[in-house]
Amino acid sequence: MSLRILITTTAIMLFSWQAMAQQFSSHAVKVGETVYSIARQYKVNPADILKYNKEIAEGDVLKPNTILVIPMGAKVLSAKDSIALNLKQLKEEQQKPVAFITHKVRKRETIFSISQKYNVSEEDIKRYNTKLYASQLKKGIRLKIP
Repeated sequence: MSLRILITTTAIMLFSWQAMAQQFSSHAVKVGETVYSIARQYKVNPADILKYNKEIAEGDVLKPNTILVIPMGAKVLSAKDSIALNLKQLKEEQQKPVAFITHKVRKRETIFSISQKYNVSEEDIKRYNTKLYASQLKKGIRLKIP
């Protein structure tokens, strides 16, 4: 009798764990994709994608071929969230630069002075020149200015 109870209990536990487990999918990022476009494609909330992919943050530029975990059991976007998502993605696309100018850094120049010269923000200069996060601005460095 006790063996039968043990087998029944084990079977119930296995089925309940399987029912509680969330389904996941993976997605290889393609050129030009954003967290918002991927969320819309899978009909999930962008916050859920960010929650399961700690290596990316909101607003980060995704590198092609990055593998993301997509929670399939997450809540589906409502119509209101979907509209907000579309507007945010449209705003992101409008902010993308059309072209770049190459600037060779001269002695005593700063990111601020360069941003004033080309009428762009310091954040934009840093966004497209990621080496500036790791090292200081030095004479002779070539920067991409959006």
